[in-house]
Amino acid sequence: MAAKALESLCREYRAPILAFIERTGLSKIEAEDAVQDFLLKFIRSGGFTNVKQSGRARNYILKSVQYFLIDRHRSENAEKRDRSKTESIEEDDIEASFEPVLEIFDREWAQRIMDAAVRKVQEFFASQNKEAFGEALFGIIEGRNDNPEMRSAICETFEITENHLAVAATRFQMRLKKEIRELVANTVSNPEEIEDELRYLRNVMAETMKADQPASLPPSET
Repeated sequence: MAAKALESLCREYRAPILAFIERTGLSKIEAEDAVQDFLLKFIRSGGFTNVKQSGRARNYILKSVQYFLIDRHRSENAEKRDRSKTESIEEDDIEASFEPVLEIFDREWAQRIMDAAVRKVQEFFASQNKEAFGEALFGIIEGRNDNPEMRSAICETFEITENHLAVAATRFQMRLKKEIRELVANTVSNPEEIEDELRYLRNVMAETMKADQPASLPPSET
């Protein structure tokens, strides 16, 4: 992968990694330090170079973070241990402790994919000097403006018909779906895995919406 792509991947995954590590019991400061340490080691070891060949970047990075935390725990407690069965049991316990918070990583990952896709669509509207219109359309897609009163107000503001607005909202949704698909495609090594990741992304976002109502994903075509 090109250096720019690696930098982008690192940036997009930092928040999910931080959220996951923090939920394993570290303080905010400790988690920040751990993330920085992990990313440096991951890059130096060629981790991002291997992501594309690893299958799904989401799984690969999450598993790498878990191994990093286990190694970190082993290193911090080396003086207190002898190399006995106790160590193996404790490390199994550490890995088992990750289970309740694995979904935190996936939720942050899904939100980052969504945020990145929205940014790309909004950048397109900004390039057309229609940034405000793009924001209004996004409000319809995510539900904030999806009612007769708001739609009418949008039509009045931008001097368009309701039919024009409906068509524009559909095109916004189609462009958003395209951007999401391209972003997800960059995280898998096999094109056949794209649909599975998209499906998983929708499921994760649907579960997240039940709690805090974030921006919703466009509905599946299937």
